[in-house]
Amino acid sequence: MKAKVRQPKTTHEAKEQSAGYVYKNLLNRDFDAVHPNQKWVTDMTEVLMGQEKLYISAVMDLFNREVIAFEMSSSPNKELIKATIKAAQKKQKLDTLEGVLIHSDQGRVYRSHMYRNLGKEVHFIPSMS
Repeated sequence: MKAKVRQPKTTHEAKEQSAGYVYKNLLNRDFDAVHPNQKWVTDMTEVLMGQEKLYISAVMDLFNREVIAFEMSSSPNKELIKATIKAAQKKQKLDTLEGVLIHSDQGRVYRSHMYRNLGKEVHFIPSMS
């Protein structure tokens, strides 16, 4: 038997010093929403399909815990995240995401310049933990 040695997790301080943006945790474990499109949570995960990796990005509305959008890609890139947010906006028939808090982890795609620009473009409120 052979153990797989993993890299140590990155600390919050190290992420703040690295390239990109780390947003305040505005959700602060308050997972209840009084109305739709108030609080969304998003994440991306890797699924192994045989020898192939598939990446799934999803957005959930905390109002009713419904997954309102998901997208898949063979690459964990910024375009996947942007497509997922845009799909959620379209599904909810929203011209803008003004007032919508979108909470994510501190993954590199969520700290990217593209994600920051997307937030400015569609006016969502970013939150991270």
